Amino acid sequence: MGLLGRGRWILIDQILSSGSNFLLSFVLVRAVSPRDFGAFGVAFVTYQLILNLARAQASEPMTIRFSNSPAGDWARAASHSTGFAIVLGLAAGLGLVLFGLTTNGALQVSFVTMGILTPGLLVQDVWRYAFLAQGRPARAAANDLLLVSVQGALLAATAATGSITITTAVLAWGVAALVAAVVGAKQAASIPSPAHALTWARENGAIGGVLTGDLMARGAASQIALFAIGGLAGLASVGYIRAGLLVFGPLYALIQGAVPFAVTELVRMKASSPHRLRPAADVMSLLFAAAGLLLGAALMLLPDQLGRSILGGSWEGTRELLPALTALAFTAGAVVGPAVGLRAIPSVGRLMSVSLVVAPATVLFAAGGAFMGGAEGACWGLAAANALTATALMVQFRSALRAEPALVGPPERLP
Repeated sequence: MGLLGRGRWILIDQILSSGSNFLLSFVLVRAVSPRDFGAFGVAFVTYQLILNLARAQASEPMTIRFSNSPAGDWARAASHSTGFAIVLGLAAGLGLVLFGLTTNGALQVSFVTMGILTPGLLVQDVWRYAFLAQGRPARAAANDLLLVSVQGALLAATAATGSITITTAVLAWGVAALVAAVVGAKQAASIPSPAHALTWARENGAIGGVLTGDLMARGAASQIALFAIGGLAGLASVGYIRAGLLVFGPLYALIQGAVPFAVTELVRMKASSPHRLRPAADVMSLLFAAAGLLLGAALMLLPDQLGRSILGGSWEGTRELLPALTALAFTAGAVVGPAVGLRAIPSVGRLMSVSLVVAPATVLFAAGGAFMGGAEGACWGLAAANALTATALMVQFRSALRAEPALVGPPERLP
């Protein structure tokens, strides 16, 4: 399959994968109060932190180390990485449940339900990356199509009874992911092996450890920032921000889908045309940043009636955040190019060094913004943190390229 063919299937897969998350949030934002949706948002972001850990330790090493590898090596890696995801999911899920039991109300329901379903969710996501590393993105798309179909059917059945709640919506999502995870093993003809979880961790410790440091620093900063926003501006503000991120979901979905695809393609580019790495990364940042501006402009022109039909009662509060959310999307797009480039070289240690420096600024900017300007101030603070991240990554990417002259320009021609 050629570049365009792989890109098309990866785009389809990402639309389906993000569509599953969008469907969950869309159903809940219309069914529960902004405060309860904010509580769900806190639990969901916590789950995403765990998902990022699984990607750093299992999924991304697959794309970096096993893209286009021999079938036997790929099958062993797929079995071990999904086995690692099971072990991580059980441990992290138990932590979510125990934390949930110390709270009450919508926060308790969200954490406990999500914790029970975490193992299946993680395994299904690792299968997606395994299929991408195999060069079979159509398999990943088929697996995500199954997830969305089962989830949609369960939600439709639940809606017919008039009992859409946080519990029923999250259950529909998690059970669908479990079904897709089981089918993923059949697609791969490879069974997850939890017994080899430690083997996988040891073999991929160099890459996985650094990526974990990077992702956990950023994820922890986002989570602490979210708690700070909730504490300083109220859970309703968190709900409005989450609702705003929901309408920007297509862009963030595209970014998430582009990163693993771009890493595999830039790895190939490094072998054939290394001097093209920097221009390719710069173009990626430019395109995604421009897409953020265009989407934000379109949303600001959205009629109130259509906005309310999408977000329900959360639209009024979210509408006021759109300029700040547009800046957040623009800066998120600018981060993509150098982040992908550093993975492809690979020079992931520089990623972690940036994250460790920027993480405290993310919390400080978000909390300071929330204190001074509520939800809107928090969004501007997060955008400022993204801008700082993009700048630091660009500096590190260029420094890494200069450290390897073969990556900077084409070979000199002999006279």
